[in-house]
Amino acid sequence: KLLKSKFILDFTKLSTSGAIGKSLYLLFTPLITRIYSPEQFAQFALFTSLITVIYPIYSGRYEFAILTARKESQIKKLFYLTILLVLIFSCISFFIFFILSNINSQFLNLKSLNLLIYLIPFGIAVEAFLNTLKLIASRYKKFLIISKSVLLNYFVKVLLCLLFGFFSKNYNGLIISNVICTAITCIFLTKQLNLKIEFKIFRGLKSIFATAKKFWKYPIYNSIPSVVDNITYELPVFIISMIYAGNDLANYAIVSTIFIYPIALFSSSLSQVNFSHISFKVRSGLYIFDDTKKLLFVLFIFIGLPCLILFFYSRNLIPIIFGNQWNDAAIYLQILIPSFFIRIVASTLSNILISTNRNELLGLWQVGSFITSLVVLIFSAKNLNFFNFILSLSFLNMVIYSVYLILIIYSAKNPRYNFKN
Repeated sequence: KLLKSKFILDFTKLSTSGAIGKSLYLLFTPLITRIYSPEQFAQFALFTSLITVIYPIYSGRYEFAILTARKESQIKKLFYLTILLVLIFSCISFFIFFILSNINSQFLNLKSLNLLIYLIPFGIAVEAFLNTLKLIASRYKKFLIISKSVLLNYFVKVLLCLLFGFFSKNYNGLIISNVICTAITCIFLTKQLNLKIEFKIFRGLKSIFATAKKFWKYPIYNSIPSVVDNITYELPVFIISMIYAGNDLANYAIVSTIFIYPIALFSSSLSQVNFSHISFKVRSGLYIFDDTKKLLFVLFIFIGLPCLILFFYSRNLIPIIFGNQWNDAAIYLQILIPSFFIRIVASTLSNILISTNRNELLGLWQVGSFITSLVVLIFSAKNLNFFNFILSLSFLNMVIYSVYLILIIYSAKNPRYNFKN
């Protein structure tokens, strides 16, 4: 009862702040979709997709070991290990993007980003650091601090989006505000968690490397497969940017980011709290399958209802709320809603695979879904118009994320308790 009440309390803290933050963003999206052009939304989609794909490499996913590590000394070393990796890969990626922008900017249509391409390494670094800080806060159940950071993030994002949209139209405020608000959130969390980065600890690299060796499963089973998983997730953006028109990418971008906000209103908060909750129970050798079943039932209700509303009324609501320039996007949203439903449900519960130490199942699914998606989407893009491409994408996602959900349920029923740190 104590665990359940604590779970509900923690979820309430995060979900309330997440709901308020997303509601604030949703409140201003009708204005944002009118002051930014489809081309700028297309740029934003490509920029965020690159960040999503690359950032697991920066940290090696060692930050997830913070939740499962048993010793305080290991947590500190994992934190410094993550910082070290982020710094190294930031420098490497800057030179890579510099070369790509000057030699082969046609790759993934990077030319469309112009000078914003040089913001990508910094954007990836702050995203990786933000995720690490949130996991540290989750480890110590500092969910009130996380909730405050979520509110701060959305407030700064909305404010900067509007300021850039009205006063600096030559710059893509969608991208710049996203990077700045993430950096500000990192500073806020660092101060609130009283984390002092002592660079002298890097002199003892031997102990940090020993920690990296001890938790070798995370880069092998999580980092590399996560990159593959994120490529699978963002593959439509990359393929659309190279094969279809810019307006098509803009339509898909606004559907997959802004329009699905009402569906995923509580999912990220619920996923974060559930990760901490399940990790604690597995470390304690407790049964988790009943918790997973109840959570699955809750997700079906709270995600299913908004999905039904958008499925039946999106063609009428979207043009009124966001503007007539997004009429086609409303049609694509209606097609993609079933796949969004199963994807969000599975993604919300996906951390169960890590918490139950079923990393190999996660890795196998990630590789399998990547190969399947790559083959199906490339074939579809070469042979179908954009409307039919969206149809094939929706069906594909329903299949691969249904398999994902089955593996998650299996892992919850058969966790591994003998993981030794």
